[in-house]
Formats: sequence, C-alpha cells, structure tokens
Amino acid sequence: IYFMPVVSKVNRDQMQFFSLEQMISHDSTTRIIDLFCRCIDYDSLGFIIKGKSHEGKPAYEASTLTRI
Repeated sequence: IYFMPVVSKVNRDQMQFFSLEQMISHDSTTRIIDLFCRCIDYDSLGFIIKGKSHEGKPAYEASTLTRI
C-alpha cells in the first residue's frame, strides 16, 4: 500500500518572500540562456524600441521577450 506524504499545516496568512534568483541553481542552463540574451545587440538586429504608449500598457523590451 502506498501512502501519499502528508504536508504539515501552514499558516496561509503568513507572508513568504523568495526571489527567482534563489529558485534557479547556479549551474542551470537557464543562466547561460539569460547571459546570451543579455549580450545580444538588438539595435543592430533591427529591433525597434518603441516609446511609451499613449493608450494602454507600454510594449515589453525585446530582451525580456527573448529570455521568456
């Protein structure tokens, strides 16, 4: 018979702080991809950086979308 592990009770009203930096290990492939995307010169590749929008939310940066 297999029993599921029991999770101890957690106070749901307590705040917990963490960062994405803590969640990704230091030898993860994700860090290599992030470094590669930071080194790309998006202007020379023809990406246009738009200014602030008069309507709605401003556009995301090309570097952010590439990393995602």
